[in-house]
Amino acid sequence: MTLEPRISIIIPVYNDAAHIGKSVEALVNFLNAENKNVEIIIVNDGGQDKTAKIVEEKTKEYKAVRFINRRENKGKGYSVREGIMATHGEIIIFTDADLPYGVKHFKEIIERLKSNWADLVIANRNLSPASQAQQNLSVLRKLTHWGFGFLVRRLLNLEFSDTQAGLKGMSREAAEAILPKLNINGIALDL
Repeated sequence: MTLEPRISIIIPVYNDAAHIGKSVEALVNFLNAENKNVEIIIVNDGGQDKTAKIVEEKTKEYKAVRFINRRENKGKGYSVREGIMATHGEIIIFTDADLPYGVKHFKEIIERLKSNWADLVIANRNLSPASQAQQNLSVLRKLTHWGFGFLVRRLLNLEFSDTQAGLKGMSREAAEAILPKLNINGIALDL
């Protein structure tokens, strides 16, 4: 008897061959060490590099990995929605292909959602400037991240400082309530 996964992780990809293999390995190793019942759903957003081939190999190697290989580019938002609709878990997490926050924060997100501390958890790389997410960014990317975040906070009067967080988690109930309202297909979904 196979149990439905308790946790679903969605990774939208677009020409991410440089990262996805290592990211899947890191996630699988971490989740196995944590003894988590999980599915990893990777959604190819029409990328044309070797990402699909790498992911197809990972699906053969790990039964927890599922692959949606869309040939048409429709955007990150579309891919995340498609991934959410394909999930079975009670906890749904989505992250970028390069795992900008590493794997250690998955545990905290899972625990907060499991304990009903929150229905939605959003990572914030600004709370830990020495974090892996900050270290992996070039100076130009740090500057544009800060500038865009500043502009968005001022225009929308937000207090949250990391409006482009590449790691978010939500309960199944939150996903079902939010999903019909998500209509942005592009990268602005993070905002």
